[in-house]
Amino acid sequence: STWGHHSMAATESCCPPGSEPKLAATHVPRGSVQTIQGDVRAYIVGAGTHAVLVATDIWGFASGRLRWICDQLAECGFLVIAPSLLPNAEPGASEGDGYHGQPGDAGLFPFLLSFKADTHVLPVVAKTIAELEARGADRIGMVGFCFGAWVILQSFRAFPSKLLAAVHCHPSWNAEDGHGGSAIELAKGTPGAHLVMAAGNDKPYMFPGGEVDAAWAASGGVTRGRFVSFPEMNHGWVPRGDLSKEPIERDVKAAMREMIAFLDAELNA
Repeated sequence: STWGHHSMAATESCCPPGSEPKLAATHVPRGSVQTIQGDVRAYIVGAGTHAVLVATDIWGFASGRLRWICDQLAECGFLVIAPSLLPNAEPGASEGDGYHGQPGDAGLFPFLLSFKADTHVLPVVAKTIAELEARGADRIGMVGFCFGAWVILQSFRAFPSKLLAAVHCHPSWNAEDGHGGSAIELAKGTPGAHLVMAAGNDKPYMFPGGEVDAAWAASGGVTRGRFVSFPEMNHGWVPRGDLSKEPIERDVKAAMREMIAFLDAELNA
């Protein structure tokens, strides 16, 4: 069923303790995996002039509910592309993309940190933006999960004229700390319109009234932020939480409604 519609520490890990585990994909996707701009594999679904670039969590573009979420966005009229940001040839990686283990694994953060913003992530984002534009997109937003929310911050800094709005689901902005920077400072200086949805075990500065919320409110309109907290949820609940548990089903639905309403307001305005 469609759950949304227009009518409506750095070094310990990118995922805090208690995060939702990796989830196998069970959804039958409506889109397809294609190679774009010469060498980027990407899941593509939908069509239109308003587009969403989806930045995945560390488990990649074929795991969990990632493609279901893309299909939901496409049903709402968006052209959607989710590129492979974390190519991985190791056994267990979903379709050769993303980490193959679980949140608490010692190898997770080193794997994440092997993908640098300037040398890997931003070139993939640039090619994906070019592909969206080649397919007719003139208003582009982003949705990011965990690691993908760090990708959003980097992308809005690098391509401010190309990107309008973004949705951060249980952000792992602290990946920036692992790369030797400051997650808080990176977030504070990010332009555009942003919806931030934090889980109960996410960092305090990701919550309503936190340090980043205050900085964006004082930015003179350079950054517009909406912060919504989900205190009963664990980091990773949107693409990976167990839907057989009523509170998780409820808050996945709520997060999807927030996401779609925000993108509708910002990209279809």
